[in-house]
Amino acid sequence: MVIDELPDAINLRSAAIMTFEKNRSRLFPDHLRFGKTPWLKSRVVSAFNESQADYFSTYHAPKDPILKNELDEIQKTGFSLVLPLKGSSSLSALLFFGPKKSGRLFTQEDIHLLASFANQSGTALENAIQHESLVKSKKQLEDMFDRKVQSEKMAAIGEMTSLLAHELKNPLGIIHSSAQYLADQEQPRDITREMLHYILSEAEHLNLSINSILKLARQKAPDIKEIDLNSGIRQLIDQWQRSDAHRSQVTIDLDIRDLPPVYADFKQLSQVLLNLIRNSEDMMNDKGKIHITLRHEKNHILIRVHDNGPGIRENHIDKVFKSFFTTKDQGLGLGLTASRQIIQAHNGTIELDNHPHGGAMAFIRLPVKPLTTLPSPAFEQTLAPA
Repeated sequence: MVIDELPDAINLRSAAIMTFEKNRSRLFPDHLRFGKTPWLKSRVVSAFNESQADYFSTYHAPKDPILKNELDEIQKTGFSLVLPLKGSSSLSALLFFGPKKSGRLFTQEDIHLLASFANQSGTALENAIQHESLVKSKKQLEDMFDRKVQSEKMAAIGEMTSLLAHELKNPLGIIHSSAQYLADQEQPRDITREMLHYILSEAEHLNLSINSILKLARQKAPDIKEIDLNSGIRQLIDQWQRSDAHRSQVTIDLDIRDLPPVYADFKQLSQVLLNLIRNSEDMMNDKGKIHITLRHEKNHILIRVHDNGPGIRENHIDKVFKSFFTTKDQGLGLGLTASRQIIQAHNGTIELDNHPHGGAMAFIRLPVKPLTTLPSPAFEQTLAPA
């Protein structure tokens, strides 16, 4: 605008601008060249920085010979006036104006108008430079964050590989040794049956481990529908207590007050609730108790699962939702990670803590009507530490 549009607007023959960034100056238009020394160290720039002058006319003959030579260089290039562009703290550019097309000299009113334009341009230029600097800084931070995330992903993949190797190596070793034992020679029927039982049991363990990984990697977005938690949860707990996976010595107490219809994916919520129940039963003795309560709180449903087991170790509370973290002898530590993904996809929250009087507690808060659902997280996001 300064180079192409401003001269025509105010009837000047030409205009140019020299910008300063750090220890570098740049002249526009690019084809212009004048001055034999770096302009940042020139007398013209020094005078403007020290507020010794508001402008310079190239027809003015100053006593300082160096300043005179600099103004002569500018005049030979076809410019009559030099004005500073100052920001809030320092000189950011110089404006060069050629003579009037009419051939008349600049009046004080002309110079005052151009100085006013220069002041506004100085502020605008400083803002533009600061914005560019912020954009560069933002890009640098984004690059640093991406590198950090990638590093954490690679570390998590290494951790997963180590755990998978451990989880798969032992069952495979038992399967191999049992099969080898059967292949060496004919065995009595009872020993053969026992060996085959080992093979089937370890094969099932391998299948469970692999399925845990696949479920986490393929976690689907919830299929939101209107559901009745009152009957759904009662039926779920009844089915669990009748299943072989349930420890019959552990009692489950269910307390549900009248709940409004809820919009959620009941299959996924069942997965979360059963995972919490299974974790509680695994940690408790034969006289364990689990108390499950459901309440309606304004726009949310609160689900609380409280057991009378040993609780969660204090140094483990911040790690329970981390991928591959587990205190069990078997398992990959993915159940709570998948549970959190499911609850977050319902725009809800899930927390684990210890009860003041003993035992572990899980709190799930679900919106009655989620405004939107989040896409299922990609497997590589899952691998990033919580």
